[in-house]
Amino acid sequence: VCSSDLASFDPIGYDAGNYFDGSFDGKGYTITGLYINRPSTTYVALFGYSIGQISNVIIKNATIIGNTYVGALVGFMSSGTVKNSSADAYISGYSQVGGLVGFCFGVSCTISNSFTSNFVNGSGDIGGLLGASYRSLVENSHSNSTVTGSDIVGGLVANLAGDGSNYGRVIDSYALGDVTGSSEVGGLVGRLWDKSKVQYSFSAGNVTGSSSVGGM
Repeated sequence: VCSSDLASFDPIGYDAGNYFDGSFDGKGYTITGLYINRPSTTYVALFGYSIGQISNVIIKNATIIGNTYVGALVGFMSSGTVKNSSADAYISGYSQVGGLVGFCFGVSCTISNSFTSNFVNGSGDIGGLLGASYRSLVENSHSNSTVTGSDIVGGLVANLAGDGSNYGRVIDSYALGDVTGSSEVGGLVGRLWDKSKVQYSFSAGNVTGSSSVGGM
């Protein structure tokens, strides 16, 4: 489905009241040339807001422009899953912007066996694979994205957060792309909350920033 203005694709599940809650298997087919130009809009991606299960989706040569909760595959994912999927795209937004998923929310929210090779830019919570993680899991995934932002910028995940006994986790994953920001900039994770966990993971890209800069 395309809107009449700028031939911009209308995201599937475009807000919290109209979310995608099914199961979508891309079966390894490639989606080429996806174009979404909605610079003032929230929940911008192929699936804008999802609580469903998405797998085996390949996105190439895409351009995704939004405001908040922006990604190639999912803008905002609550208690949903993404697995065996990838993105090669130019992605731009203001906050909670990720190469594959903008925001992953909840203990049942998981990204696994997925990767990105993107140019991702924005202001805050900007990540090569995932913008912000709240109590969620990234495993067996990697990013070769070039990431540019201002505050809280990460090569794989920008903001790995949570509360109580449930915090964000990154396991068996890595980032290879260059990361540039101002504060809280990391090759793998930009902001790592105290109880969040990073296990068996690494980064190898160049990291540039002015404060709170590190390889993690």
